[in-house]
Amino acid sequence: MIKLENISKTYNVGTNYATNVFQNFNLEIKEKEFVSIIGPNGCGKSTLFNIISGNIEIDCGKIFLKDKDITKVKNYKRYKYIGRVHQNPSIGTCLNMTILENLALADNKMKKYDLTWGIDKKRINEYKEMLKSLKLGLENHLYTKVQNLSGGQQQAIALLMATMNPIDILILDEHTAALDPGTAEIIMKLTDKIVKEQKITTLMITHNLKYAINYGNRLLVMKQGKIVLDRKGKEKRDTKYEELIEKFNCF
Repeated sequence: MIKLENISKTYNVGTNYATNVFQNFNLEIKEKEFVSIIGPNGCGKSTLFNIISGNIEIDCGKIFLKDKDITKVKNYKRYKYIGRVHQNPSIGTCLNMTILENLALADNKMKKYDLTWGIDKKRINEYKEMLKSLKLGLENHLYTKVQNLSGGQQQAIALLMATMNPIDILILDEHTAALDPGTAEIIMKLTDKIVKEQKITTLMITHNLKYAINYGNRLLVMKQGKIVLDRKGKEKRDTKYEELIEKFNCF
């Protein structure tokens, strides 16, 4: 599904502030895998996501999606098949627009715009059903501006917008980090439900070690631009919280 081959990336090349993040980095993610990625700040997690999304250029190497070389494909074209949810829901939503307007905007993703209405009234009932599946009562607040919702509700809308059209990859960039523990649990359960129902290949950065263990079917631990632990299936399920704590202390 996703393959990164001999990736190298250095920031601020030729200066005293040059930082080498990746050197001949390799990673392969299979279709329908839900991969939790943990590691200390600065280990390359966010850079990895930005490389996959096309938000930063690599110095050398190749990026493949479904055996197609997308190394030179611009980020806006990659978002045809990539959905991304950020830590801050305002990045994935338009706060001064209503829920309905946000959903219509996501619904028209990658479509050509003309002089027709942005909101297809025939789709409103479908939007309500989508919102109803979140079980947050948002189906009754279509005309409420997103900025007036709670942080958890905003993140639920961002998650729905990222996945309402067919995508190949879902990227979750610490998407529960800014939420209180109770709301974070709701969003994680909602995430798991959507990923399983839609069978989306998913990559999730998290600093919550329990989420890393309990969600997904593969666990990666990164350190200094390298993968130092890679567990799948039963081996991942058997991973102990204390073991990961010990690894983090070693960092």
